[in-house]
Amino acid sequence: MTVAAELPMEIINNIMEIAIDTLDPQSVSSITLLSHQFRVMVNKERFFHLNFDSDTSWNELHGLATLFEQAAGIAIRGIQTFIASIYIRIEDDCDYDEIQPHITIFKHLFRHDAILHTPIRKLSLYITNVAGLLSVDPALDYSLRSLLSESHVNFLELCQSWEIPYDLLHRSKIEHLSLLCVGGLSKHFVTRNLNPVNLKSLTISLYDGSQFKITDLMTLLGALESSCFSYMTSLTISTSFVHFARKLLELTQCLETLTIKCAEELYQNIRLLDVVDHHLHGPDYGLVESGALLQEAVAWDERLSSLVRGKAKHPVVHINIHIHRRFMETQYHSPIWKDCWRQHFLNAFSTCRTSMKHFFLSIDTTSKAYD
Repeated sequence: MTVAAELPMEIINNIMEIAIDTLDPQSVSSITLLSHQFRVMVNKERFFHLNFDSDTSWNELHGLATLFEQAAGIAIRGIQTFIASIYIRIEDDCDYDEIQPHITIFKHLFRHDAILHTPIRKLSLYITNVAGLLSVDPALDYSLRSLLSESHVNFLELCQSWEIPYDLLHRSKIEHLSLLCVGGLSKHFVTRNLNPVNLKSLTISLYDGSQFKITDLMTLLGALESSCFSYMTSLTISTSFVHFARKLLELTQCLETLTIKCAEELYQNIRLLDVVDHHLHGPDYGLVESGALLQEAVAWDERLSSLVRGKAKHPVVHINIHIHRRFMETQYHSPIWKDCWRQHFLNAFSTCRTSMKHFFLSIDTTSKAYD
């Protein structure tokens, strides 16, 4: 009996994690030659998440595409079957030859059923002009759409993207969507019926001046009504567009986790305090007149459409408030505001029936008014 067979699987996995982190790539590769079991263990660790974030990553990306192609003629699992998360940055000035590795990778990612053992299969793309890039080579457009609609990928993240094709998610299996600092769609006129995308979670951040509207989100999801949000339990919003955030909340029906992130940089010429102060006052002011955020929070259940019928007791909402001020390169945390706001929200949630379980509010500001 081998030593490996005598050791518990947890210890073997820990040894592999340490080996991959400390040994050089050649030594790690040699471990895969010991047995099929070790090969699977090592490849799960070293290929689980890949990051191609810069121009210097192109050679590595090209090498990965070559390995994908070579694996097609081998009877054992290819390395592409171990990838559960990948981040790829594609520059707008990519020429035809530079695009080819991306096409190859898109053709092979998340296709094998073995990846279904991982609950989240994530594709992160940093592409600015999406429609413009996809027009460079029809094969790139086809391979990306095929990846989204025919593979097992269920989490898509778009970073700094604008000119997003309105039908990019058509027939896709995306359950988790992250739109980070996105712009508008490439076409606002829908020329065909789109299959709705039913999300479980959504993360969205909009920069000041973004042209991305709530109607763009609905179009992208193929949603003619709020049904696409019927199963969404987690929502993270980072935006200075109050109407967008409120409208998005109105579309949800069974939200359990809500995260609101506010950063003064999002507001540019508008101080964060001017925006927040309209809705919520500090401990010296208490509850304010009609229209204040705290009073609105009492009626959030109606706006979230998340009535829990037949329950006599209200669920406990876990509230986390994070406020800190950056002034003259020094950080000052403000526990008074944090504790006061947390209590007010706790009181507000206790008065309404809601499916909410977690509420997070994060404010990053340079204003002295938070002291």
